[in-house]
Amino acid sequence: MGEIFNIRMETDLTEWDDTVLDGGDGEWAAAAGLGGSSGGLSVTIDSTDVIYGDVDFTALSYPSYIRSRFYVDPNGLSMSNGNSFRLAQWYEGSYALVLSVELRQDSGTQYIRTMLRDDGYSNHYGGDVELTDAEHYVEVRVVRASTTSSNDGSVELYLDGVLEDTLSGQDIYNRVDWEHARLGACYGPDTGTSGTFYIDEFVLRDDDTEIGALDAGSGSIGAIAYDHNRRKAA
Repeated sequence: MGEIFNIRMETDLTEWDDTVLDGGDGEWAAAAGLGGSSGGLSVTIDSTDVIYGDVDFTALSYPSYIRSRFYVDPNGLSMSNGNSFRLAQWYEGSYALVLSVELRQDSGTQYIRTMLRDDGYSNHYGGDVELTDAEHYVEVRVVRASTTSSNDGSVELYLDGVLEDTLSGQDIYNRVDWEHARLGACYGPDTGTSGTFYIDEFVLRDDDTEIGALDAGSGSIGAIAYDHNRRKAA
């Protein structure tokens, strides 16, 4: 058990098993190097087309914990109220969605939230966590349910290393054999969304080891001051 993949994108996008770049709207760029890295994926949204990198891996063997982390900078991305799209998606089997992190806009503010599709294929949404227009890293921690009949699984959402939301009481025992993941504008950009955002440093582990910030010198996320009391009121 340990690290499953670590997509760095330091010089290009060749670490991905597949990319969908919408005629160059997705591209490697030095400006997209987050956490002090040398480059990352620059995503320009000018239509409802998806743009992402896709990675395949050997199916996880039903671990008790899964952790995944990526960096994102909205970079002034413009979104109309009610707009949303998925930044990251994790799948089992033949691309059956299990978990995603969504970026959405409400009342002039951008938020991220998790969405879990449980063993019964029902969708459950976490709470909104404000994402300011700056560089951040996002980490999710999945805890497998203890038995097939237990609703004690959970998904935790961390922003810049601080726990911001927990989606608890979840029936997720069978659907932890993940084998695909995507990062970018993976699903659902709306017509009211436009601009360029940056995304980088995608990691997956099949244990409970915190991934945390990239240790990349003075440009690392650790230098960023952030107010973590920003969860949207229910």
